[in-house]
Amino acid sequence: MNENSSVQSVTWDVGVRVTPLTSKDVILNLITEGTLYQQDVYIRCILLPVLGFCGLLGNFLNIVILTHHGFRESTNIILVSLSVSDFCFSLTQILRRIRCVVQMFDFFLGVTVETFLEVYIIPINTLMLVVSLCHVTLISIERMIAVCFPFHVARIVRKGRVLVVVLFLYAYPTFMGFPNLFRFTFEWVYVPDVNVTVAMVRMTQFLTDHFEVILMYGTVVFNNLFSTVTLASILTCSIIIVLRLLTSRLGRARKKVALGTKTKELKAVKMLLAVCLACLIVCIPSAVLDMFVLYINSIQDTRPLYHIGQTVNDVLYQVNACLNFFIYVTMSSKFAKTYNMLFCHLSFSRSKAV
Repeated sequence: MNENSSVQSVTWDVGVRVTPLTSKDVILNLITEGTLYQQDVYIRCILLPVLGFCGLLGNFLNIVILTHHGFRESTNIILVSLSVSDFCFSLTQILRRIRCVVQMFDFFLGVTVETFLEVYIIPINTLMLVVSLCHVTLISIERMIAVCFPFHVARIVRKGRVLVVVLFLYAYPTFMGFPNLFRFTFEWVYVPDVNVTVAMVRMTQFLTDHFEVILMYGTVVFNNLFSTVTLASILTCSIIIVLRLLTSRLGRARKKVALGTKTKELKAVKMLLAVCLACLIVCIPSAVLDMFVLYINSIQDTRPLYHIGQTVNDVLYQVNACLNFFIYVTMSSKFAKTYNMLFCHLSFSRSKAV
């Protein structure tokens, strides 16, 4: 693309590029770029917002309840931070669907909104997803240490160290994903046949100059590092935890005594193991599909198959962001009691007062 005819849109300076469009088909092609295909519009505009609100509410409750428990246990720090990342992921997921509402009243404004979301919101959405997966990886490693080295876990897993690692889980993906934040920008395009100006996504000069390198980095390095490696780590640690729990149970059965882990700690291990397994069950299929989408399709692909693949991925990842609240409520009596005390008792008192 000729740089002289484009907008310097790394800033918010508004410029207009007049495109001589006369064919109706070309106009429709232009408008459809970056918008949803009819095949998955109901999933994107109805199902995903509903799941997003569920994730928003569930993770808000997680943050309130876990914060109420305090941070004497290092695991609570990780779980609160995980809920924050899932909350942000759900929030950006909802923001991505604003275009659905806008297009009900003004289709062309909806195209502009979709463009801004593509440029500014989707990178944050992706970052929060990666941060969430890194947190689950940390949980699996921490639980593996607790199960395999119960007498050394207090020395290895200290509150200060956990806090530093949690902060690192935000900084490291941001640093590694830095090139992805500057892949796309927008330009204003005038459509004379309908007398409107819309913002359209275009590649930045940075991406244009280093297209092959950035594409290779995004598909091979970044995607494998934060998808394949993280999920493989979670799977490996989960298998070790399960095997350790099984051998401990056999040992207790033989000796008729409790070895290593107390009942309360065992429940915590099982709950956190459920978090890891739920992440694996949901994210492994989506990661495989993501690999297919990335390797089979190009960065500029707008075919329906590409969008459908992305939609399925969005649904699976959003389901993962919603699951933890239900796991905590059903598997942690302490969490369930606090939830009942803070929310159910409060609502009951209000209804009684009325």
